[in-house]
Amino acid sequence: MAIKLAIDLNNAATMPISYEAAVPRLHPIKSVIELFPNLVSLEEKTPGRFYWRLKPIGPSGFEQKVTFATDITLDLKTGFIQVRPVAGEGNAIINGDWRMVKQGDKTQVQMHTWGELNLALPFFLKTPAKPIVVYEFKNMLDKFIRNLEREALSA
Repeated sequence: MAIKLAIDLNNAATMPISYEAAVPRLHPIKSVIELFPNLVSLEEKTPGRFYWRLKPIGPSGFEQKVTFATDITLDLKTGFIQVRPVAGEGNAIINGDWRMVKQGDKTQVQMHTWGELNLALPFFLKTPAKPIVVYEFKNMLDKFIRNLEREALSA
């Protein structure tokens, strides 16, 4: 039985790099996305359209692969990345509004990510699975921000 689990997460971090230095590093966007943790594969079939495959997540013994496709647009003038789902691809629908915001000589990364995961789990796991899956997805986003910070410091 497929169970739909909604996610709606906000993450933010301040990177010790100026906005003027951080924003140009968003291009090409694929190199930024490749910093996403638990990424098994990422294919860009057409410019800006990405097919994601993540390592399995979920309750122990019932882990599920997560696959989805997104259209990603990048505005280098405003430091805004928009992520929108491609209908009918995979078992997840992922949206995101991610911003780089100037804060003096630093840059804040603000991420709002939402959508749903459709996982084939027994019905009795629906209630305990949601906090586990949301926690795992939030951890991936937190690690993604740390990877962005690490990449900014290494350049």
